[in-house]
Amino acid sequence: MYAIVEFVDDSSVAVVATNWLSKDSSNRNICFWPPLSKCDKTLKERHAPASDWDTFQVRVLHRYGIFKNNMLLLSCLFLLDFSCSFRSMLLLRLLNVLILERIVTTVVSLL
Repeated sequence: MYAIVEFVDDSSVAVVATNWLSKDSSNRNICFWPPLSKCDKTLKERHAPASDWDTFQVRVLHRYGIFKNNMLLLSCLFLLDFSCSFRSMLLLRLLNVLILERIVTTVVSLL
């Protein structure tokens, strides 16, 4: 599974594998974060966190069961050389579109 998370310290947003998520001793959500040189491969292959990974407090915005096209698009945005705030803005806008898409699909299926 994959998730879109917001990092509490700087309000940036990223796609992460859910096995990178955990709770700290205060029951806050934390995310293990790989060195940038390993990030693209570790994300797609959902590598387990290693001892050289950093941890950050996060807020989970959305979860996905598989690495589908929408998630691929979101993760590609993460890897592009945008400023952190611009990338976060794009990710949040795409998240809103994906949530709206899910709502419309649910409503249509109820008709």
